[in-house]
Amino acid sequence: MASFLDKVEAAIAARVRAEVDARVPERERAKGRSDPSCTLAMGSLGLGIPRTALAASAGLPALLVVWGGIVAGDVVHALSRRRDRR
Repeated sequence: MASFLDKVEAAIAARVRAEVDARVPERERAKGRSDPSCTLAMGSLGLGIPRTALAASAGLPALLVVWGGIVAGDVVHALSRRRDRR
């Protein structure tokens, strides 16, 4: 079961990457200035779905740990981008 879920997670991650690549304007790619925030958001959701399915069988504490980790990663990223802009 775990290998199946790993395959599902890898497939979702690949789809998210492909979707983000398709939406980034060509001129931004040429400049090398794509926005990593969109990639992080899509990746968080894409990876959060299978992790939620796994954690749901373990109960509410596991769900809180999984989503707490995802939210913490997003917050750290947002704060680091704010600091970089100053």
